[in-house]
Amino acid sequence: MWALQAVNALIFGATFYANMAIYRGCFRSMEADGEKLARFSLASVKSSCCDDNHQASCGLCDRQITNKCITSWWGTREQFEEYVQTEVRAVLLSEHAKQFFTYRQAVSAMVPVLWLFLSKAAAWYRLTAAFTTFDPIMEASREVIRAVAWWLGVAPMALLTGTRLCYVFRHKCSCTSADFLLNLPPLLGSVMVVVAAQQLEHLCSIIDFPI
Repeated sequence: MWALQAVNALIFGATFYANMAIYRGCFRSMEADGEKLARFSLASVKSSCCDDNHQASCGLCDRQITNKCITSWWGTREQFEEYVQTEVRAVLLSEHAKQFFTYRQAVSAMVPVLWLFLSKAAAWYRLTAAFTTFDPIMEASREVIRAVAWWLGVAPMALLTGTRLCYVFRHKCSCTSADFLLNLPPLLGSVMVVVAAQQLEHLCSIIDFPI
């Protein structure tokens, strides 16, 4: 039992290690975007037509047109800049910071887990009916229950735990060569959720609740 769990943990870890590094980078990028928005100024915005001295724009200036639209919609450029620095920045940070996925998104991403267990349920039904005296419907039903539990509970919890820890450990290590170690706490958090679920299943199989 422990050997099987160790193998599963190694496969899970090898698969999701790169994901944790990517999530950490995304959180750092979002944080940097928030800092840029906090210092946003129209004066620092570049325009391609101004960069080439309006040689290819036939006299039209994107900056002038944009400034006129902003003045018409927001009253002044300062009010627009303040809106970007406060409201837009707050929306960005609240929507994407701290949690990379919502629960609904995590459930959608984990649909293959449901397919895996339903496939196992079909296999158990065929094998039980052909080679044992156990009730094939009962054996298949157990796998269906596991499918729902892992799809709606364990798998999303493992993903959300890992991404939440990726936010906590988003900053790069002061020692660049050791930065890869900061990918381990989020990964271990996800692995522990999976291992705990497997242990709970093992206990339930020992108790052997009737269905």
